Amino acid sequence: MGHFDIACSQLCGLGHFRMKGVITVESEADYRRFLAAEAALLVR
Repeated sequence: MGHFDIACSQLCGLGHFRMKGVITVESEADYRRFLAAEAALLVR
């Protein structure tokens, strides 16, 4: 679990070197809580 830097893996153009992001890995329990909260929003 944690935050990890990621980069574009496809040579896609002039801005390719700037295509970066962060992926967050969470526990399954945290993910299930997130899904439950999102589902509750749809029921309103």
